[in-house]
Amino acid sequence: MLLAVKKRESNVKKAEKAVEDKKPELVAVETQIAHSEKKVKNSQTLYERVQKDLQRQTEALASLEAGAEEIKARMEEAREKQRQKSRVAGKALSDEDLAEYRKL
Repeated sequence: MLLAVKKRESNVKKAEKAVEDKKPELVAVETQIAHSEKKVKNSQTLYERVQKDLQRQTEALASLEAGAEEIKARMEEAREKQRQKSRVAGKALSDEDLAEYRKL
């Protein structure tokens, strides 16, 4: 029985030594985990910033496109009014004449 107790004590000491030998590896792994967690957090923060910027840019683009469409519509209205005035005054230019004028 004494022999069995000594053998168990020896096994416990070997196990404790194995645990002590693994501690430096554990510290290195814990450091890597902490570093990875920090990188994940930074990536999430960056992703959120990019998403907000994307939303802002999308809204700005939609506003600019709407403004461009409004300008095109008003330009066409102005051209049509000018054509009508020219016809009434007897100075109507054809589309070909206008195209030639714009080239110059």
